Amino acid sequence: MRLAILATCLALAAISSATAAPIVPAAPLVFDIEAHQSTLPGDTVGAVGSRIVWADRLLQNGAAVGADSGICTATGADVFTCSVVFLLPGGTLSSVFAYDETGALTSGSDLPLFGGTGAYAGKTGTATHALAAGTPTLTITLN
Repeated sequence: MRLAILATCLALAAISSATAAPIVPAAPLVFDIEAHQSTLPGDTVGAVGSRIVWADRLLQNGAAVGADSGICTATGADVFTCSVVFLLPGGTLSSVFAYDETGALTSGSDLPLFGGTGAYAGKTGTATHALAAGTPTLTITLN
């Protein structure tokens, strides 16, 4: 009797853990970006301490499926330190990076991804920003 109860509990635990977290696809995740970028009131882009903030909608087939938001702070002449969180179906991913630009990500920029929540807990990879045919896109590739 005890063995039957133990076997049932183990089976239920296995089923529960197998269905608890969404499966993260092995293929890259590709999104169109509906961008919204601005500076904070009183900030001059590029001046030390100035900040650029944004909140984008991530689209697939025209439908909003996620978002990202971030902030970049100028730490020198056109040198920025940035932090961004990607809100994706099943969880979040984070990135912190620095770049020496004019404040806008250039096409082909790779951002390091580390950690996250939900289906992305412990995941790493890259997020690549690109501009194709006038539409900004984001490709997330997980290791």
